Amino acid sequence: MSERCGSPIDQAGVAAIGVDNRSAVLHLFEAVFHSGMSEDWWNWKYGQNGNKGFGYWEAGELVAHCGIFPRRIHLAGQPRVAWQLGDLMVAGATRGRDLSRARSPFARVVRAALEQLSGPDNPDALAFGFPSDRAMRLGTRLGFFATIDDWHDIEFDHAHPARLALHVREVSMASPQVPAQIAALWGKMRPGLGEHLVGERSADYWIWRYAQHPGQTYRLFAVRRRWWPAPFAFVVLRETEPGRWLWVDFVGAVSGFSLAALGAVSASRQLGGQSTFAFGTTTVLNALAEVACTNRPTEIRIMANPASGAGFVERFAHRWWLMAGDTDYL
Repeated sequence: MSERCGSPIDQAGVAAIGVDNRSAVLHLFEAVFHSGMSEDWWNWKYGQNGNKGFGYWEAGELVAHCGIFPRRIHLAGQPRVAWQLGDLMVAGATRGRDLSRARSPFARVVRAALEQLSGPDNPDALAFGFPSDRAMRLGTRLGFFATIDDWHDIEFDHAHPARLALHVREVSMASPQVPAQIAALWGKMRPGLGEHLVGERSADYWIWRYAQHPGQTYRLFAVRRRWWPAPFAFVVLRETEPGRWLWVDFVGAVSGFSLAALGAVSASRQLGGQSTFAFGTTTVLNALAEVACTNRPTEIRIMANPASGAGFVERFAHRWWLMAGDTDYL
């Protein structure tokens, strides 16, 4: 097995992905997902923050890939790091093989990624990701994945009257006061989640994730009560198709989450939207019970590393707070 970084290998084996392999990753991404990832997008995702990719090569061709990205999280109120798996893909011709074998291209790249998880900042080798149903079944059969939560598609009612009590205004992350306001609201959000896991929503993270994203356009809105001068929440939206807006992310006290959902709907209406929806884990869905119009389960499952330690998966089952912005692709 070769471990050379940044160059394909002649026969068959796993290698770390470097900038020299970028075009091969982009080609595989297009073939598997039928959508493009630009060079700028790859650089944004893999060129910083310690993010890594691992590829499986056959005769100089990349046939499988798995990426991992360190994410600062809060676990039951304690700051930690968890590695997020993403861009898990296998070439179409390779998928015809038995990928559940321990030496399959799928198994090799996932194993290479999981071997990187444990370290001083992640002693329990915490991991999460959003695999498809097929990838989840394969990963579970191989002992790499355990299901820790579900992923829901949540729709909102545009006619809800409570939005009239809100003032919703689009803002820029470049505004001098916005990063400090985001930081203050992130400080209020963490304590409200108790025995849950939540990805960091600091101002620096939001600027990188939304303001600096090279492939998507996100809109940031401040939500406040009409009689209160400061926002109680910020919401991020993205148009997925004409007139349809995805509520991507939220920061603020959890007690104001359902009211912030109405703010997201109001923001969507300001942008000419006819419908607003969100994705979220079970905790997010439960927090929106009073304002969600419909909920459709998806085939996506939230994975965990079953080797993270005794009782981890059981203790935190259905306790992730994840929205669309916590994925690496929405």
